[in-house]
This record gives sequence, C-alpha cells and structure tokens, in this order.
Amino acid sequence: MKQFEYKTLKFETEYSLFQGNKIYDEELNIKMNKLGLEGWELVSTLDSHSSGRTDYIVLIFKKEIEIS
Repeated sequence: MKQFEYKTLKFETEYSLFQGNKIYDEELNIKMNKLGLEGWELVSTLDSHSSGRTDYIVLIFKKEIEIS
C-alpha cells in the first residue's frame, strides 16, 4: 500500500487599495517548481477571506514515502 507525507505552504497576499489583493505569481512559481523537483505534488489549495478579500492561500502538497 502506498504511503504519503504532506507539506503545506502558506502564501500571503498583499493588499493594495487600487489593485485589490495581489499574489506575486513569479515567487509562487519558483517555490512550487522547487517543491516539484523534490517530488512534491500539489493536491489542494485553500484560501482565507476577511472583509471580502483573500489574506493568504495555503497550498497542500503530498509526496510518496519510500517503504523499505
């Protein structure tokens, strides 16, 4: 039977009065690609809302555990 380990990455958004919430996608892509190279697979995302805007997102990754 396969077994997995899990990792979460909390990614803060930045709020601007004129632009709303901003996510720095290049920084997020770099972090996600690094985790992908380490064998982590993105399986889910969650976001936190307050006052009608997203404060942060949480990315949930999994990686299969090698059983010896």
